[in-house]
Amino acid sequence: MNNLACVLVIGLSFCAAWAPAAPSITLSDLLKQMVDLDALSVKPLPGERCEQASSYDRASRIVDGKKADWFANGDAGHYIRIEERDGRREMVMADVRGPGAMVRIWSANPKGILRVYLDGAEKPVIESEFAKLFDGSLGYPFIPPFAGVRSSGANLYFPIPFAQRLLVTVEGGEGMYYHVNYRLYPPQTQVERFSWQAVERTRPVGEQVAKRLAKPYETWRAPSGSQTHSIRWSIPPNGSRALNLRGPARIVAIEMKPGAKDLQKALRTAVLEITWDNAASPSVWSPLGDFFGTGPGLNPFQALPCGVLENGTMYSHWVMPFARQAVLRVRNEGDEALNLSGKVVVQPIRWSSSLLYFHAQWHTKYPISTRPMRDWTMVKAQGTGRFVGVALSVANPVKAWWGEGDEKFYVDDEQFPSTFGTGSEDYFGYAWCNPARFTHAYHNQPRADGPANYGHVSNNRFHLIDNIPFQKGFRGDIEIWHWAEARVSYSAIGYWYGDRLSGVEDPPTVKQRLPVTLPDWPAFREPDAIEGEKVAILRRTGGNVTTQDMEGFGEAWSGASQLWWTGAQPGDVLELGFDVENAGTYELIVAMTKAVDYGQFRLSVNDTPVGDVIDLFNNGVIHTGKISLGRVTLKQGQNVLRVEVVGTNPASTGDRYMFGLDFIKIAPVP
Repeated sequence: MNNLACVLVIGLSFCAAWAPAAPSITLSDLLKQMVDLDALSVKPLPGERCEQASSYDRASRIVDGKKADWFANGDAGHYIRIEERDGRREMVMADVRGPGAMVRIWSANPKGILRVYLDGAEKPVIESEFAKLFDGSLGYPFIPPFAGVRSSGANLYFPIPFAQRLLVTVEGGEGMYYHVNYRLYPPQTQVERFSWQAVERTRPVGEQVAKRLAKPYETWRAPSGSQTHSIRWSIPPNGSRALNLRGPARIVAIEMKPGAKDLQKALRTAVLEITWDNAASPSVWSPLGDFFGTGPGLNPFQALPCGVLENGTMYSHWVMPFARQAVLRVRNEGDEALNLSGKVVVQPIRWSSSLLYFHAQWHTKYPISTRPMRDWTMVKAQGTGRFVGVALSVANPVKAWWGEGDEKFYVDDEQFPSTFGTGSEDYFGYAWCNPARFTHAYHNQPRADGPANYGHVSNNRFHLIDNIPFQKGFRGDIEIWHWAEARVSYSAIGYWYGDRLSGVEDPPTVKQRLPVTLPDWPAFREPDAIEGEKVAILRRTGGNVTTQDMEGFGEAWSGASQLWWTGAQPGDVLELGFDVENAGTYELIVAMTKAVDYGQFRLSVNDTPVGDVIDLFNNGVIHTGKISLGRVTLKQGQNVLRVEVVGTNPASTGDRYMFGLDFIKIAPVP
């Protein structure tokens, strides 16, 4: 193995496993690659690929060279085929010829029994309730941060290598959303097939990797021989400061803590540029704040390659090699002074033709009309290289969900994308348009203003073990697919490594870079109602509970949102707490949602059944209006509304057992 890229991380020597000659891959190699930022700068071998199998709507296709039903949105429950095995009906999620490795599984509603078969074996190497792979109950290796549910999105990143074939199936996966991401290696690559013996043998390495992923900033260490250049810059309006670096070397860290009267404005009016080896234009060009993975403003999160600390320090650990010279410059194009303190850490290296240059380029578009639907390019690269991530910022002027749009990634000469997703939030690792913030080494939602999906939103996803190699070029699009007709703003910074030095064409002006000012968006409120999304979640035996924005479905929903229970099964129970000021007898009124994938439910209050079984099926999303459940006796303080899944309408589709509560009302009775 050619040790072109090695870095000391928590006492382990992590080296690039994709070497120029006859590579071999073991589980230990793959675990190390999960935190190996060095290896991203090594040129991919011909035959290296990274693709995705997903439940995207198969109506989207190419017919006679033209795109047909390109924005179809029925992205659940689509499989490659259905197989009969030992009397079981197994739905095939992925069937891939190797050598390779499965590197990520995601689902919005994991259900049924997942099975993973390797290299033609009749017996699965993994057989488990799908949902349990994410909740930590199975123990190592299905533990955080390898596995977990963040803002309703279930992600598993533990690698599963295979020598000849990967087959992933699910039994009982009707209506499921899923992604399966996998790497493919050149045919001559020797791959150590996943086994539980290998899992135990490599456990010390895996546990160290887990610690690194759990605390990306705290566990980073500068490589041996590094030199630190301090930054103490005060940059006046229309001024700039630069750091000139001599090669061969590589930047391994950038830290900057900004100071300005209006930080959000200053971080967009200031620009970071990095130019490699006397190129005509900078390969890194971005508003200063957005370069570090979030914008607008300082929004704390910690990812492996970059982030923002709680104290306002912005950091980058992207590895950036150069042969002769690098110029790092910050231009202040704003109307007030910008102060920066921090450091740039550089390590001398031996330059090699196998190394790639780092690129990070930002662009923006406003206004974008949400009708007609369209694809918007987040990142585009030419030559040979690796796509390694993107950060997307959206300014949404309404509370309706903006991100039904799928990601579509084209590698080299592809006409149909080898990565075709199921929704914007799904690509970024969450689900169900959940506005809750979250942070992880690989994907984050550092900003989501609200209420619901209104306001400025910032998402990012970084590809390490699942970086996407390309030999001729790469284009990453995302659909503009919004539930409402509106004028939105999209901004994106794409990160990639490439053998060509390229700069931003027609960079946005200061005016174009400034964050969009959004109007207030008042919503209807039912008087004296207890909003469903505000009640206490006391207990649930299955599924996920979140807040769903309902703006795109009309004006009937109080507060334009509801409590949303998804992924439940018959027999599951959800208990909700609501407060009453005075004990007494009241009329209980509820308002809910009906839709094609909703179930049938029995309600009770304080262990006393109320009303009849309620069927929430309807062929289309509608509001139930106010439903009286009759008289109930309520106590002072907290009372309990119990919701039990009893079944579903035969005509229902998709998830089939969803439940939505808009509000509860109580009215005193004589």
